[in-house]
Amino acid sequence: MTALADRRHVDSTLAAEEERVGLRQAVELPGHRVHLLMDPALPAPGHQEVQALFRRHLSAGETADTLAGCTAEQAGTVRAAVELMLATAPDLCTGLLRHGRYIVAVDGPDAFDSASTREIPGAAFVAVRCMRTPERLAEALVHELVHLRLYDLQATRSVFAPAYDTATAPTVAPEWHRDSPVPRWPVDRALAAAHVYVHLRAWFEQRALDSGGPDLWQSAETAAFRATSLLDKVARHAEDCLGPAGRGFLRWLTEVHQSRTGPRPRERAAP
Repeated sequence: MTALADRRHVDSTLAAEEERVGLRQAVELPGHRVHLLMDPALPAPGHQEVQALFRRHLSAGETADTLAGCTAEQAGTVRAAVELMLATAPDLCTGLLRHGRYIVAVDGPDAFDSASTREIPGAAFVAVRCMRTPERLAEALVHELVHLRLYDLQATRSVFAPAYDTATAPTVAPEWHRDSPVPRWPVDRALAAAHVYVHLRAWFEQRALDSGGPDLWQSAETAAFRATSLLDKVARHAEDCLGPAGRGFLRWLTEVHQSRTGPRPRERAAP
């Protein structure tokens, strides 16, 4: 078999496997592909594993949410959202998209807007209601892909101290979560949220510059306030909770945030 024929055989085999497990649509990027789960109900072992992990780590309950097949229309919205991401922040989003392998739709009365977890690497779960417009979906994807990047860093770098345990770690109290059922966050959750808010601030600022609108500037200001608050709170526990790479990461994240020239954080908590 020639090299070309061998490559075609491999490609056709992979295509057949993707069809069998419901990955009939994908966003093609240079050197990378992000799959869309089109039919989570297929009885393939991989689907059963994803379903089990979703129930164990992300689901709010059997009647609250469920994995949903991504329709052809939603696949079009995903592609439009990715195009918007690359047009708005090409350097940032090109890198972020390489941390994503799968986009999975979630539906149900209590489904979250979007979520990801270290236990399902490379997968961004997004509510069907957030797939109605490219703008809303792009925001959700930026959010989750930032999380996926940090999960990948945690797998290869000393982000947290060797003895760090989220169950017994020090906690911080975000001002905007005072009335939440979970008003205090462990340091790892606070660092992950700070990482997201730094990126969302940059995202909303650029979107506001591109298209205008007070809502986008307000979103940027809120993200800036929350990033500042969380970075400060995490820094108080950095010596005990973060590893060498984690302390360097926190310094870099703080410097990037402080160097921005968009809307400044407000002195009080954003609503």
